[in-house]
Order: sequence, then structure tokens, then C-alpha cells
Amino acid sequence: QQEYLAEAYRIAHYQGDNPYITTSALAERMNVSAPAVAAVVERLKRGGYVEHEPYRGMRLTPKGEREALLSIRRHRLAEAFLVKVMGFGWHEVHEEADAI
Repeated sequence: QQEYLAEAYRIAHYQGDNPYITTSALAERMNVSAPAVAAVVERLKRGGYVEHEPYRGMRLTPKGEREALLSIRRHRLAEAFLVKVMGFGWHEVHEEADAI
């Protein structure tokens, strides 16, 4: 779920003034089906991480935005660790950081 929150955060900030993210946009970015995203969005909604409005999409709540930023920060720290401590190249660490 954290991956979905982080990607939703990125999409929302890329869009600028429009905080609403469609399930199809999130599905495309996550490389999964729209029904799979809809199921995750429902769980995120129940957890208070997103609000969903029919025909507009979802948007992150303050709680969801905090969790998304924490997830992004953890990912970046893992990447930095892999490069600076473990000796990986920057081009190698994205997927490895996801696994940590």
C-alpha cells in the first residue's frame, strides 16, 4: 500500500493544482490493472489515507500524504545506503531499495 501512496503523491504533485488522481492513471504508473488499483484504493480509503469522489478520483488525506512522504524518504535512504555503503551504482539501486 505504501508504494501506491508514494506513487499517488508523485502523480498529484506532477499534476500541480489538481489533487485528484484517477485509478487509471495510478494503474498505468504501477503497471497493474484498474480493478487491482480499485481494491487497494478501497483499503486506503478505509484506513483514512485517501478520499474518493466518484468521477473525480481519489486524493490523499493529510495522513496519506504523511505516509507517502515517509515511504519516499525510506526509499531514498535505502538507495543512498546501497550506493554509499554497499558500493552499488545509482543506476542499480532503485529496485533493490524497493526490496529493502
